[in-house]
Amino acid sequence: MVKTIIKNLAYFILSPFMVRRGRGDNICITFDDGPHPDNTARILEILAKHHTRVIFFMTGMEMEKYPHVVRNVIAAGHKVAYHGYTHQSMRKQTHAEFRHEMHKRRELEHQFNICLNLYRPPFGDLNLSGFIALVSNRCKIVMWSLDSRDSYDTEQQILKSLAANKIRRGEILLFHDDYTKTTNLLDCLLTDYKNAGIKCGVNL
Repeated sequence: MVKTIIKNLAYFILSPFMVRRGRGDNICITFDDGPHPDNTARILEILAKHHTRVIFFMTGMEMEKYPHVVRNVIAAGHKVAYHGYTHQSMRKQTHAEFRHEMHKRRELEHQFNICLNLYRPPFGDLNLSGFIALVSNRCKIVMWSLDSRDSYDTEQQILKSLAANKIRRGEILLFHDDYTKTTNLLDCLLTDYKNAGIKCGVNL
């Protein structure tokens, strides 16, 4: 109980620089680790069907591999955000390695003519020096309030844990591009949310 209070207080104090919940009644759906050469395209189709905008936290190396997918995401009106270049934990990086990650971020911004001002640390790992560097680079750190566990759980488990009656206002949901089961269940989840009057947005 005490740990939870301290954690919530820390997030409140750091809220100008870091968020784990969205603003207002809408929820925010996010996808990590893409772009994926096949799954991301399928996700875009489902999102278009439901007129839903999301945030894709992409890794720089994958953006360089599949630039056409990045451009398709941008053209569809979704927000592209930065998930590091190599997807290495910040806690395992040297200062030089992290500076390189920020340098690659600027290159990607120029390549795709976008602003990568939202950052999600790989594995959710942060340290003090990395936090200061991100803030000084005008990045807003975006965590999540509800993990789909699509890396571990079955489709049925995910559908149950993310059912509309389990969702609270302002949730930031975490999914991944690179699991086929995520694309299989997304349409069902979005239909469930629509029927429950739950709206999705990208305002953080």
